[in-house]
This record gives sequence, C-alpha cells and structure tokens, in this order.
Amino acid sequence: MVEYNNVALDSTLHPKVVSFITCAKQLIKECDFIVQAYEKKEEALFVGSFDSSSALEMEKVYKFMISVFPEVVELENLNRPMKSADELIELASELNDKVDFLRLNVR
Repeated sequence: MVEYNNVALDSTLHPKVVSFITCAKQLIKECDFIVQAYEKKEEALFVGSFDSSSALEMEKVYKFMISVFPEVVELENLNRPMKSADELIELASELNDKVDFLRLNVR
C-alpha cells in the first residue's frame, strides 16, 4: 500500500520509523524466545539466534529521532537509562556462557 500524502512521502522520518518498527518486532520475537526458554528450561536445549543488526538499527534510528525531537527524552521519563545496542549484544553473548539450556547464535 502507498501513502498518498506528499508530506509523508517526502519525509525523511517515515522510512526510519518503519525500519524501527520492523526491527522492534524482530527484537521482541527474539526476546520472547529467550523468555520461553527460561520458562521451559527443564524440557530441552533451546537453540536460536540474536540478530544484533535489529538492535543496532533501532539505536541508530532512536538517536536520529532524539536529534530531531530532543523533547522526547523528557517525555519518556525513564526510571533508568536504556541499554545500548552493544550492551544488549553483550548480554545475549553472556547467556551462552551462563545458561546451560540456551544456545544463541549472536550475529
């Protein structure tokens, strides 16, 4: 489907937001897999992947959006700082060392 709105079609933000949402869906799916592995950890070995490109793309888009709309930081009102993409990748890698029922291909 095509958005027939010239402002939206010419916007530099529109494709970035779509990219962010697509990456968020992928990242949520991977996190959901990890949560399910923890819930069923006695049953089997869980093998999956963590595609770091989703986290890196989301961070890139987020930083761009903050540069355009700095007031979003105040509106978010986060109780603790968000983890960077690199921190998420490191955490996913650590799972392989610390959890014996989960093997993630971190790429």
